[in-house]
Amino acid sequence: MAVKTAKLTGAEAAVTGLDGSIAHIRNDGAGVVLASLKAGITEGADGVLSVPAGTSAALTGISGELHLLGIGSVVIVSNDYAECPFKSAVTLGSVTDEISRAAGGSNLLMNPDFRINQRGKSEYSTGYTVDRWYISTDKCKAAPESDGIRLTASVALASNTHAFWQNLEFPPAGGEYTLSLNVPEVSGVWSARIRTVNASGDYIDSYYTSLLHKGVNKVSVDLSGGEYISAVSVGINKGTEAGNSLKLAWVKLEIGGDATAFVPPDPATELVKCQRYFVRFGTRYGWFGTGFTSSTNRARLSQTLPVPMRDGVEHPTVTVHGTLYLNTPSKLGADAYALGDLIDSPILSENTICMGLVINDGAGLVEPCYGQLRDADSYIDISAEV
Repeated sequence: MAVKTAKLTGAEAAVTGLDGSIAHIRNDGAGVVLASLKAGITEGADGVLSVPAGTSAALTGISGELHLLGIGSVVIVSNDYAECPFKSAVTLGSVTDEISRAAGGSNLLMNPDFRINQRGKSEYSTGYTVDRWYISTDKCKAAPESDGIRLTASVALASNTHAFWQNLEFPPAGGEYTLSLNVPEVSGVWSARIRTVNASGDYIDSYYTSLLHKGVNKVSVDLSGGEYISAVSVGINKGTEAGNSLKLAWVKLEIGGDATAFVPPDPATELVKCQRYFVRFGTRYGWFGTGFTSSTNRARLSQTLPVPMRDGVEHPTVTVHGTLYLNTPSKLGADAYALGDLIDSPILSENTICMGLVINDGAGLVEPCYGQLRDADSYIDISAEV
């Protein structure tokens, strides 16, 4: 993904260094901006896109650059995704578009108000917590609340440490960005930052807020062309005592130098986004996977996922908690086989995962089969986290 800001003066201008095949163009000026894949823009000509003031539109089929004609500031986000990055449910020039612009810019973070919690715990002390957010230290715990999340220091801090993170799958490139956080309650010493890397993923710099206070906190950056945002994080600083806590209502990372209003995302839409990275199957007596057994007491199961998981992950991590049972024509219900360990790395193809498992005490028969979670505390986690 590439993010560019063009300051148009009335002369045709080329915007280069774009990624992907789709350019999302937001017109922040006062007049119409014309966009085209080719130089020599003429209003009304084939291949020329008109973007009225205060709206956004997508130009498809780009290959590294596009051309603009107009006056004012234009933001271009290029990638391979049809979904508009500036706002949700936008129709060019519609009332929805106007309302969305007035309400605030698009949030580049997922699950920004912490309402998606597929793992289902009331408190986390390590690793991933609510969806897309993780703890990287043993000095902090995270507890989801109805209106946010509470981070609590487990020990007194003798030095600063980054504690609560979200990594970005597609690090945004050079340009202006603003990180804002709403803090309803705070005790102790906390801060937040934007972390940047180069194109190879090597660390470049961190841009910090001031010490977090009650209310909305923010930091704005203007990154060079070779600098990418890899993550945002919240840190516990020296001087924080055990039991001190920070409550977050939401966090927002957006394009531009201003912190605009936070718009809560639709939970159903946000769940679908989060399931590209993680999904849990845990319904008691629910089926998981269908396939066949083998004469060597192995079972091959395929399971359809709610959505395709993120690109580039061929072997996601599958963790079976409790017992997965295997029903066959010869072994059903209470007589079903108990499945054992995975025998190889699960394979992900689009929205289907395939895996092989050992059949404990199998009879060596070749039969159709399906998996089942029978115990109340059994579940299966599938992870393709960044």
